[in-house]
Amino acid sequence: MSEEIGTRIRTLRKSRGWSAQELADRVTSTGVSLGRTKVSELETGRSSDIRLSVAKAIAGIFGMSVDQLADFDTPTSAYVIAEEIAAAKEKLAKEFWP
Repeated sequence: MSEEIGTRIRTLRKSRGWSAQELADRVTSTGVSLGRTKVSELETGRSSDIRLSVAKAIAGIFGMSVDQLADFDTPTSAYVIAEEIAAAKEKLAKEFWP
């Protein structure tokens, strides 16, 4: 995993207002073990070791595939915009279909 993917994960996490611990908890709730320290190491590039199961869980939490998460041709800002759209859809769905 490169620092660029770690930066993308951090950007997506922060766009949701989650702490590293919250992301770790969400990944763990999918049945894949991940701690806050590992999230930090991945995001800062201090660790490039990531299991495929962790990558799949992180991508799934953000509503994308591993390929999309690792897509170096798509700027991180595009993912942030997509995330904002997804959040707005979710909010509307809750308002109109409680």
